[in-house]
Amino acid sequence: MTERLGYTGMNVTVSVLPEKLHIRADEGENLLKVLTRAGFGINASCAGKGTCGKCLVRVLSGSVPRAEGSRISQTMREHGFVESCLAFLTGDVTLEIPAASRLKGQKTLTSGCPAEEDHGAKQKPCCPAGQVLHVTLAPPCPDNPLNDLDRFKAGIMAEYRKRIQPEISALPECSCPDLPRLQIPLEMIRELPEVLRDGDFHVTVRLASGEQEHTVIDIFPGLTHPPLLGLAVDIGTTTLAAALVDLPTGAVLAREGTYNPQASYGSDIISRIIYAEETPGGLETLRKCVVDAIDGLAAQLLARVGHPASAICSVVIAGNTVMTGIFYGIPVKWLRLEPYVPAAVALPAMRARETGLRFVHEMATLLSVPGVSSYIGGDITSGVLVTEMDRKDELSLFIDIGTNGELVLGHSEWLVSCSCSAGPAFEGSGIRCGMRAMDGAIDSFFVDPSGKLGCRVIGDSAPSGICGSGLMSLLALLVREGITDRAGNILRKEDESPLGLKVREGPEGLEIVLIPDNELPQQQGQAQAQG
Repeated sequence: MTERLGYTGMNVTVSVLPEKLHIRADEGENLLKVLTRAGFGINASCAGKGTCGKCLVRVLSGSVPRAEGSRISQTMREHGFVESCLAFLTGDVTLEIPAASRLKGQKTLTSGCPAEEDHGAKQKPCCPAGQVLHVTLAPPCPDNPLNDLDRFKAGIMAEYRKRIQPEISALPECSCPDLPRLQIPLEMIRELPEVLRDGDFHVTVRLASGEQEHTVIDIFPGLTHPPLLGLAVDIGTTTLAAALVDLPTGAVLAREGTYNPQASYGSDIISRIIYAEETPGGLETLRKCVVDAIDGLAAQLLARVGHPASAICSVVIAGNTVMTGIFYGIPVKWLRLEPYVPAAVALPAMRARETGLRFVHEMATLLSVPGVSSYIGGDITSGVLVTEMDRKDELSLFIDIGTNGELVLGHSEWLVSCSCSAGPAFEGSGIRCGMRAMDGAIDSFFVDPSGKLGCRVIGDSAPSGICGSGLMSLLALLVREGITDRAGNILRKEDESPLGLKVREGPEGLEIVLIPDNELPQQQGQAQAQG
């Protein structure tokens, strides 16, 4: 992101419409930095280097000088559009942020297998990350003067072994800890005498499970039924997805998704590694924005099911090695330097509050799915576990294509994996009319009954650009119709009109006009496929 120009002194006001938000900033400050600091998620795929042209804003009053390197057309400049990463404040300014420049509003796929959801298939048996136990103890007496803590621990162990341990032991390849590894925090010990007697030595206990231990996180007098929820989070480079799970049954109660706000600092992992390394406080900035976004998802999920934050007793996260490291605040710069060694691929269990998460129980356990290597992270481990390809005799291929691309090939006897950079093209970066999956994005193309090219637009609105699924759909259709070859070269000549499309000579060679100018929002210009 281009740094401050040589202005000093006076403060200026940036007014953003339609929010009618007024932001105080320093003269000479970079506009993208100001908007990001104020909480606006701005699409800055190139990390503010002025090369992607995605962070456009429209200046309605006032003016902002631009640094060299602007990529937008003269027509767009005349309509007030500027790249916010190349704009600097010299006085008060009023502006609007187009929908295509905002990260907010992105559509995120959060559902799993449709068949399971639609037909109510049973949940796979799993080792629960928490338990609710009803424990009845013999009251102390002269013949049984055992202290409260040891009496309590003996009662938990007896109840656990009688009701829970047989169920867990029956699970395939279960590695859950046996109950003797029981942790009772000091906070619980302080409450124990009063709670035992308030419940006449009948108590309800909530347990959260780590890797090798169980922790008592709540003790309630009497036999009650408190909620016991888990929060599962997938930290993607581009999107965040979260699910709220009922731990005793494994049922998914609700799902939510959103964009990863780190995208304002670069759309790919290398850009974020560089930002974390070269920007003072950069790692903490990236860490905090993703933690806050996960908190926001947790708050939405809890509101939907009507439970308090204290109901979430376990959190599990999965992500690639870089995203996981940033979440924990662990330096990731060595991942882009030979020999590309991460600080860790498997992290110990800890309290979720240690990372700054707030919408969880104060003693909730945090677990992260372990990765395999520098560029095969816990998200791929999760995919292998869910598909159970490691237990199948037949050969399977698992493919994860996002900002990063990973493949896993194998069966029950062996697995081999590899990864590569798929790039942020699926989020619109580097594509002249590319955009994220949000209202106005074309997400698929087809040949309509009249033999012309048709398209489906998210939100049923006028098309503003093409998202990743739209790009893949378009490329497949163009190859199938013989308009391009598999390398993307346009095979038709200028005077031909396949599917009613116009092929013409453009500034970078032959190009296909997909949507005419008069059908596009003014700021988007021509939607084209490059040959």
